[in-house]
Amino acid sequence: MKRSALVLFPLALALLSGCAPSISNNDSSLESEPTSETQEDSSPSVPVVSTSIDIEGTPSVLLNDDSIAIPADQGIENGSNGIAFTKGGTFRVTGQGATTLYIDAGEEEVTLVLDDLTLETGSRSPICVASASKANLVLLGENSLSASSSFVNIGDLKSDGSIFSKCDLHILGEGSLSISSPKHGIVAKDSLFLEGGDIAITAKNHGLQVNDTASILVESLGVTAGKDAIHAENADVPENGNIVVKGGELSFEVDGDGLDASGSVDIEGGHLKIVSGGGSSIAPAEDPSTKGVKADITLLIQGGILDIDSSDDSVHCNGDILIQDGTLNLSSGDDGIHADGALRIENGTITIRKSYEGLEGNAVEILGGAIDLVSSDDGINAAGGADGSSLGGRPGANSFDEATSPRILIAGGNVHVNAAGDGVDANGFIEISGGVTVIDGPTSNGDGALDYDATASITGGTFLAIGSSGMAMNFSSASQGSILQRFASCPAGSEISISAKGGETIFSHTSLKSFASVLISSPELEKGNTYTLSAGSQSIDIALTDYLYGTGQNPGRPR
Repeated sequence: MKRSALVLFPLALALLSGCAPSISNNDSSLESEPTSETQEDSSPSVPVVSTSIDIEGTPSVLLNDDSIAIPADQGIENGSNGIAFTKGGTFRVTGQGATTLYIDAGEEEVTLVLDDLTLETGSRSPICVASASKANLVLLGENSLSASSSFVNIGDLKSDGSIFSKCDLHILGEGSLSISSPKHGIVAKDSLFLEGGDIAITAKNHGLQVNDTASILVESLGVTAGKDAIHAENADVPENGNIVVKGGELSFEVDGDGLDASGSVDIEGGHLKIVSGGGSSIAPAEDPSTKGVKADITLLIQGGILDIDSSDDSVHCNGDILIQDGTLNLSSGDDGIHADGALRIENGTITIRKSYEGLEGNAVEILGGAIDLVSSDDGINAAGGADGSSLGGRPGANSFDEATSPRILIAGGNVHVNAAGDGVDANGFIEISGGVTVIDGPTSNGDGALDYDATASITGGTFLAIGSSGMAMNFSSASQGSILQRFASCPAGSEISISAKGGETIFSHTSLKSFASVLISSPELEKGNTYTLSAGSQSIDIALTDYLYGTGQNPGRPR
């Protein structure tokens, strides 16, 4: 029976450094439009050609435990480094053995078709690429690569992965690959492109370690690792260490980070399931880092599903984060989403089931999407300098960009915050211009549902914040009605509603916990009208003679 493998080979490779849109952190509007130079350099499309490999017509290496059959005159030899491929071409390798597949083809391209191949190599890398213009591994059938003890050098090559490559490496096909390693699973000293197949990795250190770009588009990728699942780091040019997730079912259970890039992380699609550092029930340590997704420069989420249970931050960037779409289900032992610089949310569905602080950055901007979060401290926090509030200074504290004043901007979307600390807290400015924001705030009088150090303005949208009364604040300026009213303590489950006197209800909400103050603002609250504000069994009629009513003192007595 004739067998063939249908494979897609890239004709041109575009390294995706700089693929994330820039986010300006120097004015009151966070800019997500990429520059023309970025657009030019970051085309997401890679031209491909469909190539059918005739397996029966391909030179084949047959392994049968200690027996090795090698075709003549193909640039293949069995030597001290293992089975060496010294010329470019396509070769099939099948069977079971204990030798290394060693590619040393200079500037020629080599493709190995792994066809029901099992390699158990002890202290040597099962596959090692010393030189080639590009190396391709095509998966056909079920394949397994394993090493059981610390790696030794292969010739002059210090190999530290079950698959080790000094050039760009592509893994593709419709088969499966299982990898076991005493150090790293796959190491690429240039870029790594996973373009198909079902891949499972168990590694003592990183699952995938690359110097430049790791691009993922697979059927499935499972990683169990003692450090990071995917680690992209370029010590010489940090911005070249990038991770791009395009699609596939990705499942990671790691002691370190799920994704960790010295440059950028770009998630375009796929379903990522990440448990890092034992999950959110484990307090984060200073070392190792145990975040779900981490980038040093920029982090972009354009789509996909992220299910993350992390000891430290679920989504973290030392620079800026831009979320344009996708579904995020997060549980964190520290922050749900943290940016040292700017955090901008344009769309998507974000559910943070557990966190210390839910959304945090030097600047936080929400333009759209649906956000529902639970936090044991602040729900949405814009802070500058050191994050002194982070879990009482324990490991997990973050720093912030000090170039601009901390600020929170909400211009759209549906936001619900259930915070034990401050609901929305800025060590600078707050601006609300749209959307619907509901805060089930603190029960402690040492925190407030709305908290700011400089000014807070509302010019649009609906905003409801309930909580304790000790630190209750109104906006400092408004172009629509904004009412702050204290009540005698109301139990959880109480309905809060506001209506035109004798008219229809404008807005209502059922509280998740007890409260003693209500801040409500809506474009439907107009000067010159009287409104009835109710909280449980209590109510008060309020004549709105100005846009701001109440400044933290009780201006009226509910009945």
